[in-house]
Amino acid sequence: MAKSIKKSLDGLIRVETQRRALFNELARPDLFVAGSFNIIGRTCGKETCHCAQEKAPRHPTPVLMSTDGTRRRCQVVRKTDAARVQELVDCYRRFREGLSDLKHLDSKLGALFKELMTLRDQGYS
Repeated sequence: MAKSIKKSLDGLIRVETQRRALFNELARPDLFVAGSFNIIGRTCGKETCHCAQEKAPRHPTPVLMSTDGTRRRCQVVRKTDAARVQELVDCYRRFREGLSDLKHLDSKLGALFKELMTLRDQGYS
């Protein structure tokens, strides 16, 4: 076997090993919440509260921003649930990053197979 074909096969094995590890990570049954978690400043509505002043600091309020079909949705999160929602949103972010990495590895595999096809083609004369 030619040295360049062996090198291409080694590259294929390496990328496929990375792909398999990423696949196993994505296939885990972890739950997540799709969206982004933010702390925004909001007014409480009481006329005598400090937040009613025009330039006064607002009350920090945890919110989950998501989409419901084509509509954007902003849900207020209870302060007691904020840490758990943040954790679930982080899990969603990692899942999306993993999907992006998987797409990148798939394109790498395709390029390596095309390279291998070129190297193995002996032609006919």
